[in-house]
Amino acid sequence: MTKGKNNSNEKGYVIAGIIFAVVLLISLGQFIFLYTMQSQNSLKAEKEQKAVSEIKENLISINRDVLKIISGVGNAQSIANDIEISFDNIDKSMADYEQTDYHTKKELVRYEEAKNYISALRSRLLEYQSQLSDINIEDAKNIYTQEINIFQQSAIDKFNSAMDINVNYIKEQKEKSIMFFKIVIGIMSALLVFGEIGIIITAKISKKARAEISEKQKQAESANKKFKRSQEKIEDIVYKNILTGMKNRYALEKDIGERLQSEPFNMALFDMDNFRSINDTYGYDFGDEYLVQIAEKLQKSFGEYAEIYNITGNEFFVLFNSDISKEKSINLSKNIFTAIGMAYSVGNIGIQLSVSGCAYNYLPGDCSSLDSLLVKMNNTIRNIKKNGGNSMASVTNI
Repeated sequence: MTKGKNNSNEKGYVIAGIIFAVVLLISLGQFIFLYTMQSQNSLKAEKEQKAVSEIKENLISINRDVLKIISGVGNAQSIANDIEISFDNIDKSMADYEQTDYHTKKELVRYEEAKNYISALRSRLLEYQSQLSDINIEDAKNIYTQEINIFQQSAIDKFNSAMDINVNYIKEQKEKSIMFFKIVIGIMSALLVFGEIGIIITAKISKKARAEISEKQKQAESANKKFKRSQEKIEDIVYKNILTGMKNRYALEKDIGERLQSEPFNMALFDMDNFRSINDTYGYDFGDEYLVQIAEKLQKSFGEYAEIYNITGNEFFVLFNSDISKEKSINLSKNIFTAIGMAYSVGNIGIQLSVSGCAYNYLPGDCSSLDSLLVKMNNTIRNIKKNGGNSMASVTNI
Protein backbone atom coordinates (compact mmCIF):
# COMPACT_ATOMS: atom_id res chain seq x y z
CA MET A 1 0.00 0.00 0.00
CA THR A 2 2.78 2.42 0.90
CA LYS A 3 4.58 1.84 -2.38
CA GLY A 4 1.36 2.33 -4.37
CA LYS A 5 0.58 5.51 -2.45
CA ASN A 6 4.05 6.87 -3.09
CA ASN A 7 3.74 6.14 -6.81
CA SER A 8 0.36 7.87 -6.87
CA ASN A 9 1.75 10.94 -5.11
CA GLU A 10 4.74 11.06 -7.45
CA LYS A 11 2.41 10.94 -10.48
CA GLY A 12 0.31 13.73 -8.97
CA TYR A 13 3.48 15.74 -8.45
CA VAL A 14 4.53 15.26 -12.07
CA ILE A 15 1.06 16.23 -13.37
CA ALA A 16 0.93 19.31 -11.13
CA GLY A 17 4.39 20.34 -12.35
CA ILE A 18 3.36 19.97 -16.00
CA ILE A 19 0.17 22.03 -15.47
CA PHE A 20 2.10 24.73 -13.65
CA ALA A 21 4.72 24.89 -16.43
CA VAL A 22 2.03 25.19 -19.13
CA VAL A 23 0.22 28.01 -17.31
CA LEU A 24 3.54 29.75 -16.69
CA LEU A 25 4.50 29.57 -20.37
CA ILE A 26 1.08 30.83 -21.52
CA SER A 27 1.18 33.76 -19.09
CA LEU A 28 4.75 34.58 -20.06
CA GLY A 29 3.78 34.47 -23.74
CA GLN A 30 0.93 36.92 -23.13
CA PHE A 31 3.27 39.13 -21.14
CA ILE A 32 5.86 39.24 -23.96
CA PHE A 33 3.15 39.84 -26.59
CA LEU A 34 1.69 42.83 -24.73
CA TYR A 35 5.16 44.17 -23.99
CA THR A 36 5.97 44.08 -27.71
CA MET A 37 2.63 45.69 -28.66
CA GLN A 38 3.15 48.47 -26.11
CA SER A 39 6.60 49.20 -27.56
CA GLN A 40 5.25 49.31 -31.12
CA ASN A 41 2.32 51.52 -30.12
CA SER A 42 4.67 53.94 -28.34
CA LEU A 43 6.77 54.26 -31.52
CA LYS A 44 3.64 54.80 -33.64
CA ALA A 45 2.37 57.46 -31.24
CA GLU A 46 5.69 59.29 -31.33
CA LYS A 47 5.63 59.20 -35.15
CA GLU A 48 2.10 60.66 -35.17
CA GLN A 49 3.03 63.41 -32.73
CA LYS A 50 6.15 64.24 -34.73
CA ALA A 51 4.13 64.50 -37.97
CA VAL A 52 1.54 66.79 -36.35
CA SER A 53 4.27 68.92 -34.77
CA GLU A 54 5.86 69.41 -38.22
CA ILE A 55 2.47 70.31 -39.71
CA LYS A 56 1.90 72.97 -37.04
CA GLU A 57 5.41 74.37 -37.54
CA ASN A 58 4.76 74.75 -41.26
CA LEU A 59 1.37 76.39 -40.60
CA ILE A 60 3.07 78.90 -38.32
CA SER A 61 5.74 79.46 -41.01
CA ILE A 62 3.00 80.07 -43.62
CA ASN A 63 1.29 82.54 -41.31
CA ARG A 64 4.57 84.39 -40.78
CA ASP A 65 5.22 84.54 -44.55
CA VAL A 66 1.70 85.88 -45.24
CA LEU A 67 2.30 88.66 -42.71
CA LYS A 68 5.58 89.48 -44.51
CA ILE A 69 3.71 89.87 -47.80
CA ILE A 70 1.08 92.09 -46.17
CA SER A 71 3.78 94.23 -44.54
CA GLY A 72 5.80 94.49 -47.74
CA VAL A 73 8.85 92.85 -46.17
CA GLY A 74 11.03 90.92 -48.61
CA ASN A 75 10.39 89.72 -52.15
CA ALA A 76 6.73 88.72 -52.53
CA GLN A 77 7.41 86.05 -55.18
CA SER A 78 10.19 84.48 -53.13
CA ILE A 79 7.97 84.42 -50.05
CA ALA A 80 5.13 82.88 -52.11
CA ASN A 81 7.54 80.13 -53.14
CA ASP A 82 8.39 79.55 -49.47
CA ILE A 83 4.67 79.26 -48.69
CA GLU A 84 4.27 76.62 -51.41
CA ILE A 85 7.24 74.69 -50.01
CA SER A 86 5.62 74.79 -46.56
CA PHE A 87 2.40 73.36 -48.01
CA ASP A 88 4.42 70.59 -49.71
CA ASN A 89 6.03 69.80 -46.35
CA ILE A 90 2.58 69.69 -44.76
CA ASP A 91 1.46 67.20 -47.44
CA LYS A 92 4.45 64.98 -46.63
CA SER A 93 3.79 65.16 -42.88
CA MET A 94 0.10 64.35 -43.39
CA ALA A 95 1.12 61.36 -45.50
CA ASP A 96 3.36 60.19 -42.64
CA TYR A 97 0.48 60.64 -40.19
CA GLU A 98 -1.96 58.72 -42.38
CA GLN A 99 0.45 55.81 -42.82
CA THR A 100 0.27 55.21 -39.07
CA ASP A 101 -2.62 52.93 -38.10
CA TYR A 102 -2.71 53.95 -34.43
CA HIS A 103 -5.78 56.27 -34.64
CA THR A 104 -9.12 56.34 -32.92
CA LYS A 105 -12.29 57.27 -34.85
CA LYS A 106 -12.69 60.44 -32.82
CA GLU A 107 -9.07 61.43 -33.48
CA LEU A 108 -9.53 60.87 -37.25
CA VAL A 109 -12.61 63.11 -37.25
CA ARG A 110 -10.55 65.97 -35.77
CA TYR A 111 -7.73 65.23 -38.21
CA GLU A 112 -10.06 65.35 -41.24
CA GLU A 113 -11.48 68.66 -40.00
CA ALA A 114 -7.95 70.06 -39.67
CA LYS A 115 -7.11 68.74 -43.14
CA ASN A 116 -10.16 70.54 -44.59
CA TYR A 117 -9.10 73.78 -42.93
CA ILE A 118 -5.64 73.44 -44.50
CA SER A 119 -7.24 72.87 -47.91
CA ALA A 120 -9.40 75.97 -47.42
CA LEU A 121 -6.36 77.97 -46.29
CA ARG A 122 -4.45 76.92 -49.39
CA SER A 123 -7.35 77.87 -51.66
CA ARG A 124 -7.70 81.30 -50.03
CA LEU A 125 -3.99 82.01 -50.33
CA LEU A 126 -4.01 81.09 -54.04
CA GLU A 127 -7.04 83.33 -54.52
CA TYR A 128 -5.56 86.33 -52.71
CA GLN A 129 -1.87 85.78 -53.36
CA SER A 130 -1.51 88.50 -55.98
CA GLN A 131 -3.80 90.94 -54.14
CA LEU A 132 -2.22 91.00 -50.70
CA SER A 133 0.89 92.87 -51.82
CA ASP A 134 -1.00 95.29 -54.14
CA ILE A 135 -3.94 96.55 -52.02
CA ASN A 136 -3.60 98.93 -49.08
CA ILE A 137 -2.41 97.42 -45.82
CA GLU A 138 -5.76 97.86 -43.99
CA ASP A 139 -7.66 95.88 -46.63
CA ALA A 140 -4.94 93.26 -46.64
CA LYS A 141 -5.18 92.97 -42.86
CA ASN A 142 -8.96 92.51 -43.08
CA ILE A 143 -8.56 89.74 -45.65
CA TYR A 144 -5.89 88.12 -43.50
CA THR A 145 -7.96 88.31 -40.29
CA GLN A 146 -11.32 87.26 -41.75
CA GLU A 147 -10.40 84.78 -44.48
CA ILE A 148 -6.86 83.48 -43.97
CA ASN A 149 -5.77 83.46 -40.34
CA ILE A 150 -9.02 81.88 -39.16
CA PHE A 151 -8.33 78.75 -41.25
CA GLN A 152 -4.72 78.52 -40.08
CA GLN A 153 -5.67 78.86 -36.41
CA SER A 154 -8.63 76.48 -36.76
CA ALA A 155 -6.39 73.84 -38.35
CA ILE A 156 -3.90 74.12 -35.47
CA ASP A 157 -6.73 73.88 -32.92
CA LYS A 158 -8.09 70.74 -34.58
CA PHE A 159 -4.62 69.14 -34.70
CA ASN A 160 -4.16 69.96 -31.00
CA SER A 161 -7.55 68.39 -30.30
CA ALA A 162 -6.60 65.29 -32.32
CA MET A 163 -3.34 64.95 -30.41
CA ASP A 164 -5.13 65.38 -27.06
CA ILE A 165 -7.44 62.54 -28.03
CA ASN A 166 -4.41 60.49 -29.11
CA VAL A 167 -2.59 61.18 -25.82
CA ASN A 168 -5.65 60.25 -23.75
CA TYR A 169 -6.11 57.05 -25.77
CA ILE A 170 -2.47 56.09 -25.29
CA LYS A 171 -2.79 56.85 -21.59
CA GLU A 172 -5.87 54.62 -21.32
CA GLN A 173 -4.14 51.79 -23.21
CA LYS A 174 -1.07 52.18 -21.06
CA GLU A 175 -3.13 52.00 -17.87
CA LYS A 176 -4.97 48.92 -19.14
CA SER A 177 -1.68 47.26 -20.08
CA ILE A 178 -0.11 48.00 -16.71
CA MET A 179 -3.21 46.71 -14.93
CA PHE A 180 -3.11 43.53 -17.03
CA PHE A 181 0.58 43.06 -16.27
CA LYS A 182 -0.12 43.42 -12.56
CA ILE A 183 -2.94 40.89 -12.80
CA VAL A 184 -0.71 38.44 -14.69
CA ILE A 185 2.06 38.88 -12.14
CA GLY A 186 -0.48 38.42 -9.33
CA ILE A 187 -1.83 35.24 -10.91
CA MET A 188 1.65 33.91 -11.50
CA SER A 189 2.63 34.79 -7.92
CA ALA A 190 -0.46 32.93 -6.69
CA LEU A 191 0.45 29.96 -8.88
CA LEU A 192 3.94 30.06 -7.47
CA VAL A 193 2.52 30.00 -3.93
CA PHE A 194 0.18 27.10 -4.67
CA GLY A 195 2.93 25.35 -6.55
CA GLU A 196 5.24 25.68 -3.58
CA ILE A 197 2.53 24.32 -1.25
CA GLY A 198 2.09 21.32 -3.53
CA ILE A 199 5.82 20.81 -3.67
CA ILE A 200 6.12 21.01 0.12
CA ILE A 201 3.33 18.47 0.61
CA THR A 202 4.86 16.10 -1.96
CA ALA A 203 8.34 16.67 -0.52
CA LYS A 204 7.35 14.82 2.65
CA ILE A 205 7.36 11.60 0.65
CA SER A 206 11.10 11.38 0.17
CA LYS A 207 14.41 13.19 0.21
CA LYS A 208 14.25 13.40 -3.58
CA ALA A 209 11.00 15.35 -3.36
CA ARG A 210 12.56 17.77 -0.85
CA ALA A 211 15.45 18.36 -3.24
CA GLU A 212 12.96 19.10 -6.00
CA ILE A 213 11.19 21.61 -3.73
CA SER A 214 14.44 23.48 -3.24
CA GLU A 215 14.99 23.61 -6.99
CA LYS A 216 11.47 24.84 -7.62
CA GLN A 217 11.87 27.58 -5.05
CA LYS A 218 15.00 28.80 -6.80
CA GLN A 219 13.17 28.77 -10.13
CA ALA A 220 10.27 30.70 -8.60
CA GLU A 221 12.57 33.39 -7.22
CA SER A 222 14.32 33.70 -10.56
CA ALA A 223 11.00 33.98 -12.42
CA ASN A 224 9.76 36.62 -9.98
CA LYS A 225 12.91 38.70 -10.48
CA LYS A 226 12.55 38.43 -14.26
CA PHE A 227 8.97 39.64 -14.08
CA LYS A 228 9.94 42.57 -11.88
CA ARG A 229 12.68 43.52 -14.35
CA SER A 230 10.20 43.21 -17.22
CA GLN A 231 7.75 45.49 -15.39
CA GLU A 232 10.51 48.05 -14.89
CA LYS A 233 11.32 47.89 -18.62
CA ILE A 234 7.65 48.41 -19.45
CA GLU A 235 7.50 51.52 -17.24
CA ASP A 236 10.66 52.79 -18.95
CA ILE A 237 8.94 52.45 -22.34
CA VAL A 238 5.80 54.19 -21.10
CA TYR A 239 7.42 57.04 -19.17
CA LYS A 240 10.73 57.69 -20.97
CA ASN A 241 11.68 59.24 -24.28
CA ILE A 242 13.20 56.40 -26.29
CA LEU A 243 15.83 58.63 -27.95
CA THR A 244 17.20 60.74 -25.07
CA GLY A 245 16.32 58.52 -22.12
CA MET A 246 14.74 61.49 -20.34
CA LYS A 247 11.27 61.34 -18.82
CA ASN A 248 8.51 62.12 -21.35
CA ARG A 249 5.15 63.91 -21.26
CA TYR A 250 3.37 60.91 -19.70
CA ALA A 251 5.87 60.95 -16.84
CA LEU A 252 5.27 64.68 -16.41
CA GLU A 253 1.52 64.06 -16.22
CA LYS A 254 2.14 61.36 -13.62
CA ASP A 255 4.48 63.59 -11.56
CA ILE A 256 2.44 66.81 -11.34
CA GLY A 257 -1.02 66.16 -12.86
CA GLU A 258 -2.78 65.74 -9.51
CA ARG A 259 -0.71 68.42 -7.74
CA LEU A 260 -1.59 71.38 -9.97
CA GLN A 261 -4.44 72.44 -7.68
CA SER A 262 -2.49 72.22 -4.43
CA GLU A 263 1.19 73.06 -4.95
CA PRO A 264 3.29 75.89 -6.41
CA PHE A 265 6.03 75.09 -8.91
CA ASN A 266 8.91 76.86 -10.59
CA MET A 267 9.27 75.57 -14.13
CA ALA A 268 10.50 76.42 -17.62
CA LEU A 269 9.93 75.28 -21.19
CA PHE A 270 12.40 75.45 -24.08
CA ASP A 271 11.78 74.90 -27.80
CA MET A 272 14.65 75.03 -30.30
CA ASP A 273 14.21 77.44 -33.21
CA ASN A 274 14.09 76.01 -36.75
CA PHE A 275 15.12 72.53 -35.60
CA ARG A 276 13.52 71.05 -38.70
CA SER A 277 16.27 72.65 -40.79
CA ILE A 278 18.79 70.30 -39.13
CA ASN A 279 16.85 67.20 -40.18
CA ASP A 280 16.27 68.61 -43.66
CA THR A 281 19.95 69.47 -44.13
CA TYR A 282 21.77 66.59 -42.43
CA GLY A 283 19.15 63.89 -41.94
CA TYR A 284 17.16 62.56 -38.98
CA ASP A 285 20.03 60.48 -37.54
CA PHE A 286 22.15 63.61 -37.34
CA GLY A 287 19.30 65.52 -35.70
CA ASP A 288 18.77 62.69 -33.21
CA GLU A 289 22.45 62.73 -32.18
CA TYR A 290 22.26 66.50 -31.75
CA LEU A 291 19.28 66.12 -29.38
CA VAL A 292 21.06 63.36 -27.44
CA GLN A 293 24.08 65.63 -26.87
CA ILE A 294 21.85 68.46 -25.64
CA ALA A 295 19.95 66.10 -23.33
CA GLU A 296 23.21 64.79 -21.84
CA LYS A 297 24.48 68.33 -21.32
CA LEU A 298 21.27 69.40 -19.54
CA GLN A 299 21.17 66.30 -17.34
CA LYS A 300 24.82 66.63 -16.36
CA SER A 301 24.75 70.38 -15.68
CA PHE A 302 21.30 70.88 -14.17
CA GLY A 303 20.03 67.46 -13.08
CA GLU A 304 20.74 68.20 -9.43
CA TYR A 305 18.46 71.27 -9.48
CA ALA A 306 15.50 69.98 -11.46
CA GLU A 307 13.74 67.10 -13.17
CA ILE A 308 14.16 67.57 -16.92
CA TYR A 309 11.62 66.12 -19.37
CA ASN A 310 11.95 65.67 -23.14
CA ILE A 311 8.21 66.04 -23.85
CA THR A 312 8.51 66.25 -27.67
CA GLY A 313 11.34 65.88 -30.16
CA ASN A 314 13.09 69.22 -29.53
CA GLU A 315 11.08 70.52 -26.58
CA PHE A 316 12.45 70.33 -23.02
CA PHE A 317 10.38 70.94 -19.86
CA VAL A 318 12.21 71.76 -16.61
CA LEU A 319 10.55 71.22 -13.23
CA PHE A 320 12.75 72.77 -10.53
CA ASN A 321 13.16 71.16 -7.13
CA SER A 322 10.88 72.49 -4.39
CA ASP A 323 13.83 74.04 -2.53
CA ILE A 324 14.79 76.20 -5.55
CA SER A 325 13.52 79.77 -5.10
CA LYS A 326 11.80 81.77 -7.83
CA GLU A 327 14.87 84.00 -8.32
CA LYS A 328 17.26 81.04 -8.51
CA SER A 329 14.96 79.20 -10.93
CA ILE A 330 14.99 82.23 -13.26
CA ASN A 331 18.80 82.35 -13.17
CA LEU A 332 19.01 78.62 -13.80
CA SER A 333 16.53 78.97 -16.68
CA LYS A 334 18.81 81.56 -18.28
CA ASN A 335 21.75 79.17 -17.90
CA ILE A 336 19.73 76.33 -19.46
CA PHE A 337 18.73 78.67 -22.30
CA THR A 338 22.44 79.36 -22.92
CA ALA A 339 23.37 75.67 -22.69
CA ILE A 340 20.80 74.59 -25.29
CA GLY A 341 21.84 77.38 -27.65
CA MET A 342 25.59 76.70 -27.43
CA ALA A 343 27.56 75.08 -30.26
CA TYR A 344 27.71 71.26 -30.43
CA SER A 345 29.84 69.02 -32.62
CA VAL A 346 28.08 66.16 -34.38
CA GLY A 347 30.17 64.03 -36.72
CA ASN A 348 32.86 66.76 -36.87
CA ILE A 349 30.22 69.30 -37.92
CA GLY A 350 29.60 72.29 -35.66
CA ILE A 351 25.91 72.93 -35.03
CA GLN A 352 24.35 75.82 -33.14
CA LEU A 353 20.65 76.73 -33.04
CA SER A 354 18.92 79.47 -31.13
CA VAL A 355 16.18 78.60 -28.67
CA SER A 356 12.96 80.15 -27.41
CA GLY A 357 11.98 79.65 -23.78
CA CYS A 358 9.71 80.74 -20.99
CA ALA A 359 9.88 80.60 -17.20
CA TYR A 360 6.76 80.11 -15.08
CA ASN A 361 6.27 80.71 -11.37
CA TYR A 362 3.17 78.52 -11.15
CA LEU A 363 0.63 79.02 -8.37
CA PRO A 364 -1.93 76.41 -7.25
CA GLY A 365 -5.05 76.46 -9.43
CA ASP A 366 -3.51 78.48 -12.29
CA CYS A 367 -4.33 75.66 -14.71
CA SER A 368 -6.88 72.86 -14.57
CA SER A 369 -4.68 70.24 -16.25
CA LEU A 370 -1.23 69.58 -17.68
CA ASP A 371 -2.62 70.16 -21.19
CA SER A 372 -3.83 73.68 -20.31
CA LEU A 373 -0.50 74.38 -18.60
CA LEU A 374 1.48 73.36 -21.71
CA VAL A 375 -0.86 75.33 -23.99
CA LYS A 376 -0.25 78.41 -21.85
CA MET A 377 3.54 78.02 -21.95
CA ASN A 378 3.56 77.10 -25.67
CA ASN A 379 1.54 80.22 -26.47
CA THR A 380 4.22 82.31 -24.77
CA ILE A 381 6.93 80.56 -26.80
CA ARG A 382 4.89 80.92 -29.99
CA ASN A 383 4.77 84.70 -29.47
CA ILE A 384 8.53 84.72 -28.94
CA LYS A 385 9.08 82.80 -32.18
CA LYS A 386 6.81 85.21 -34.07
CA ASN A 387 9.21 87.96 -33.02
CA GLY A 388 12.26 86.06 -34.25
CA GLY A 389 12.87 83.64 -31.37
CA ASN A 390 16.21 83.40 -29.54
CA SER A 391 14.89 84.88 -26.30
CA MET A 392 13.08 84.08 -23.05
CA ALA A 393 9.97 85.46 -21.39
CA SER A 394 8.02 84.90 -18.20
CA VAL A 395 4.55 83.36 -18.24
CA THR A 396 1.97 85.57 -16.57
CA ASN A 397 -0.06 84.02 -13.72
CA ILE A 398 -3.81 84.16 -14.32
